[in-house]
Amino acid sequence: MTENTRKKVIIFITKSNWGGAQKYVFDIATHLPQDQFEVVVALGGKELLYTRLVDAGIRVISLKDLTRDVSITKDLKVFFEIYSILKHEKPDIIHVNSTKISGIGAVAGKLTGVKNIIFTVHGWAFNEPRDFVSKSVIKFLYFVMLWLSDNIIAVSHKIVTQVSSWPFAKNKLTVVHNGISQPNFLDRNTAREKLATVVGASFTSDTILCGGIGELHPIKGQTYAIQAIEKLVREKPDVNLAYIIIGAGDIEQKLRDEITSRGLEKHVFLTGYLKDGATYLKALDYYLFPSISEGLPYAVVEAGFAKLPLIASHVGGIPEVVEHRIEGTLVAAEDPNAIYAALLRYTHQPEVAQAHAESLHAKVTREFSIETMIKKTVEVYRK
Repeated sequence: MTENTRKKVIIFITKSNWGGAQKYVFDIATHLPQDQFEVVVALGGKELLYTRLVDAGIRVISLKDLTRDVSITKDLKVFFEIYSILKHEKPDIIHVNSTKISGIGAVAGKLTGVKNIIFTVHGWAFNEPRDFVSKSVIKFLYFVMLWLSDNIIAVSHKIVTQVSSWPFAKNKLTVVHNGISQPNFLDRNTAREKLATVVGASFTSDTILCGGIGELHPIKGQTYAIQAIEKLVREKPDVNLAYIIIGAGDIEQKLRDEITSRGLEKHVFLTGYLKDGATYLKALDYYLFPSISEGLPYAVVEAGFAKLPLIASHVGGIPEVVEHRIEGTLVAAEDPNAIYAALLRYTHQPEVAQAHAESLHAKVTREFSIETMIKKTVEVYRK
């Protein structure tokens, strides 16, 4: 295509930190065919996503007043800023991600005559632990966003089933599973040595190292994995076990206090933020993903590429990646006893753990590549 026939896409997201939705935006922005699309990303702040996009040569617009918290004054400023941007840029497509910016962006898009407004749903916020009033307000906001959007991408079939009966939604929804490129994994020994240095620990060759990557946030359920580790350490003191969490977030200090109060300083470790955290996954023997609510998390796909036995919550789109006791072990959310039992089974039956890991690796390699995700996303853009 020539410069004049390329479609201009502006991708919006609220926060510029580095989480699942931000990785999604980065992957879409950097992998869309350059001969077909001119890509711009608009976001709040200038954190890691902003830096990585700039380094990758993507044009980025920072919305200075855009924050996750609700502020009538700032939100109105953001609306008029986005309205002005859309009038000036004249995009063919806007692609909105995350609840707040999706609502503001979709309204501004309609008022400025954008022909294709695409909303990617990474997960429904009404699935999170909230009071009835909050959930009702959130559902109403989603109803408005689904109405305003021309096409809706859902990262899992589970997301679709929860709103397929809503007006305006059914004929707009397309499932596009998250896909990734295989990370450039460090070898097992190097990864273990580097992680040990980061957390100031010493992992021996017989240390069973389990862990995971994720934002330190209540919805990620790390506290339930910590409780499971406490039970295993207490009841099976002969098992040399450590649990390592790669990531940063709002509850980091709370988790550190919990580790101390449970006497787990020699068994549970937080690394804080690590650039390219997935490259360390070969250090692990088992991957724990105890989240309470999810769309379709990158973490379980990364675990599959790393060929790790996976223990994950039976929530959201995770069962679409992992068939229980075939490609991993699925447990009830918020259930440390179930995590404990799954860990115990894997330690006692390593051949089962290895079989699950092999099956998951085969599946994600076949079905969850970034090439497949981009191809299906472009099809939605062309609708």
